[in-house]
Amino acid sequence: MLLSLALYGLSIALPAFEFLNRGEFNTVPDGALTLMPGWEVLALGWLGVFIYQFAWIANIFYLVSLGLWLGRVWRGMFILGLITVGLGLNTLFLFVQEIPSNGAGATLHLQSLQSGFYCWIISLSIPLLWSSWQLWRRPSQSPSLPNNPVS
Repeated sequence: MLLSLALYGLSIALPAFEFLNRGEFNTVPDGALTLMPGWEVLALGWLGVFIYQFAWIANIFYLVSLGLWLGRVWRGMFILGLITVGLGLNTLFLFVQEIPSNGAGATLHLQSLQSGFYCWIISLSIPLLWSSWQLWRRPSQSPSLPNNPVS
């Protein structure tokens, strides 16, 4: 769990995305590249739901899965882990989406994923992998049937 939390913290400190700026009414020159740090993605990512970008919601599922980790609820953690990683991978749709950057029509286009994104997605994957390992190591015991047949 500590490795997952450390990577999550690192993802906030590192750059997460590199965007290409487009539009004549942009505050930066058209075609300029902008790095977006992880803390900014965490702070503003919830706005993504307005452009059908749901990856930020993975953070909420991640926190819940950490709670299940403490309670050793492996099946629930596994299911939440699948949802979390799936939502996190929704980020990849940013490569084909235009992101509004101001009200004047300027947009951002994702050019590349940076180290912060990779730390974030790995941190989201660790609870899924750990719960998979726990379920594989200790499969649920089915209730034993009586040895003597009913006559």
